Amino acid sequence: MKNIIYLLSIILIVSCSGDKKDEQKNDKNKEVKKAEIVKGNLKSLEYNFNKGQTFKYRLNTVLNNFQSVQTDTLIKANMSQNSTYVFNFKVLDVDKQNIATISLTPVSIYVKSNINGQTALYDSRVLYSLREKAMFADYEALKNRSYKVKVSSFGEVLDIFDADRIINEIWNLQGIKDSLSKDQKNMFKRNFVLSGLAPITEQLFRTVTKEKVGINSTWEQKYPSNLGSLNITNTASFKILHFYKEKDDSIAKIQASLSTAWTGNNTATEQGVTYTFSNPNISGSGEIYYNLAKKLVQRSQTKINSETEVTMKGLDASKKEVKATKKEKIDTVNKLELL
Repeated sequence: MKNIIYLLSIILIVSCSGDKKDEQKNDKNKEVKKAEIVKGNLKSLEYNFNKGQTFKYRLNTVLNNFQSVQTDTLIKANMSQNSTYVFNFKVLDVDKQNIATISLTPVSIYVKSNINGQTALYDSRVLYSLREKAMFADYEALKNRSYKVKVSSFGEVLDIFDADRIINEIWNLQGIKDSLSKDQKNMFKRNFVLSGLAPITEQLFRTVTKEKVGINSTWEQKYPSNLGSLNITNTASFKILHFYKEKDDSIAKIQASLSTAWTGNNTATEQGVTYTFSNPNISGSGEIYYNLAKKLVQRSQTKINSETEVTMKGLDASKKEVKATKKEKIDTVNKLELL
């Protein structure tokens, strides 16, 4: 389910699940319907990266997760997290296909979490003890350490790489580097990029239409995913509301929305456990402000709301049937701002 919510997040933030090579292939093959032009002077939303260019973004994410599991008793869990990252960007190179290699450096990280009333706070400005650094190893290793991405001129994140310094620091802080096998290290690296860096990085860019657009222009982006044996088609719809001046720059205000369609069998069996999925209720909305002068997103705010339910049936050690129903509600708000 995490993968479903994450995928839906990157649609509107327009992250990734599965092998990175497959992600790159999916990025190239995802369906982007041709923009429908209605009226007004036509504008391009294409990024214009230049070698040596620098800029900075602040990303804030507020996540609320409510879960309940009904067996013989009812178990509830509530989790909330408020995180803010500030990234420095530097364009290292732009090739003939206008694919940019960009260095990303998190210069500030602030994360406040609450899980069932237990709070935790990380602030990159604080000097922590060795024990605390090990507890917050992912954040401590990330702060002020760069990694690289390849991004198309239409905002598609094609690759995330050169994160070895960050990963080595995590191992050092946790004291596990010498205890990991080569295969374990490779798996750790892959998982860290997919689960640690990708969800954040994908939010820093917006995949835009390749067509020039005017006021009331619309376009769609479709992303396939799955939940159990359900096949899901996620459709992100965009519309140019208007162009206006902000200080000396021209801004395009873009409305975003999310809809989903489901097909297939809602029941799946794995290792003797039968999962029955109720139709998820997932929606999203947002606004994106694209700076036509700077050829960068000026700011954006997007929301994802989801409610899911799955019933699990299986046998315990005594061959007695065991049944559990899990319900989950996730609300996410992402705010991005060019500094």
